[in-house]
Order: sequence, then structure tokens, then C-alpha cells
Amino acid sequence: MNELSPEMMSQIPPAMWICVAVGVLLFWGGFWAIFAFLFHRNLDAIPESHRKLGKGSIWALVVFPL
Repeated sequence: MNELSPEMMSQIPPAMWICVAVGVLLFWGGFWAIFAFLFHRNLDAIPESHRKLGKGSIWALVVFPL
């Protein structure tokens, strides 16, 4: 398997971990910004009477990245 052993992880410079963390945050931030933009644009096309969600159906809007 391609598992990172503690010895291998200690050889990776801390700056690389920071770059990876910043890259992941930028990627997911961009993803959610695009998602929010598209969701908001599509929401404008739905009539006001259909936009009223009950408390139980609000969870249908939640998307969990896997």
C-alpha cells in the first residue's frame, strides 16, 4: 500500500504541508463559491410560492463533500 509512514512524513518539509493546506482551502472555497453562485442564480428562477421550505426540507440543500 502507499501509506505514509511517520519517517516519510517527517521528511516532508513543513512549507509543503502549508502549501497543501492552502491549496485545499482555495480549492474548496472556489468550489463552494461556484456552487453558491449557481444555486443563487437558479433560485431566482423559482417562483416565490415554491421557495418556502419547511424545517425538514431545508436539509435537502445541504451537500456534504465526500
